[in-house]
Amino acid sequence: MIDDSAEGRQRALEERWRKILLEEPTEENFAKAYDAIHEFMLELGKSVGKSEGAIYRGTVSFAGKVIARLVGRNKDLLEIGCGDGSLAFLLAENDNRVVAVDVSPLALAVCAEEKARRGESRVTFERGEATDTRCPDEAFDFVLSQDLIEHLPHNLVEAHLREAYRVLKPGGSYVFWTPSKLYGSTSMGLHLKEYDLKDAIEAVESAGFKAVWVDARFYKVGIVARMPAFVKPIAYAYEALLRKLRVDLLPMVARQMLAPPILIQGVKQDIKQDMKRRS
Repeated sequence: MIDDSAEGRQRALEERWRKILLEEPTEENFAKAYDAIHEFMLELGKSVGKSEGAIYRGTVSFAGKVIARLVGRNKDLLEIGCGDGSLAFLLAENDNRVVAVDVSPLALAVCAEEKARRGESRVTFERGEATDTRCPDEAFDFVLSQDLIEHLPHNLVEAHLREAYRVLKPGGSYVFWTPSKLYGSTSMGLHLKEYDLKDAIEAVESAGFKAVWVDARFYKVGIVARMPAFVKPIAYAYEALLRKLRVDLLPMVARQMLAPPILIQGVKQDIKQDMKRRS
């Protein structure tokens, strides 16, 4: 029986592209896949009465607000996987200079239209992919992504982290958000690798970053909480306990409250400055 609901059609679309991207994760296939997803979302938005330019909701997510608060103002920023541009525009409104890249030409066209409508000069939208942003070396104070790395197959994650490291200034940071795999399935097919906190931190550290866990739950009381290093093994043990207790069987709202959220700040250490301090 064919599921002709919007959810059923999206699931079928994502499952089809999941198979293709796992077998052939080329830039061309990623561009086609996410053009198809954005086209679907645009049509869905029209059918439910949303504006023609909205790919998703056109609003900044909770994670995006935490990222914007962490970054601050007057910085050189690169967002990888900008989607509908909502985070990039918020960052620009905060007086940052933003380059936002995406692999989907359709997403970039929608962002360009919105940029023209706003008259926003502090953000530039360009074609780029997770493993090749086409940006110069050591150009940015922060590299940012939200809901990106789970869309990469395992064999591209290392190359993606190397690319983020390359374009960061010494002392700069890669800040990313990804949904915890302890939430259970939050994907209809295009999450190609999901993470818990331990997985994410180990991946970042293996790429040469100093990993800092930011517990986004504290933002609800106005705090950006960078957790000290000694908390990490405690959090790992807590995750293991949640798995043992089958947190995945609880309602989603309970899972999101209990599982440590994955917002990581990977700091590119300034080796020259470290050597000066030690000398």
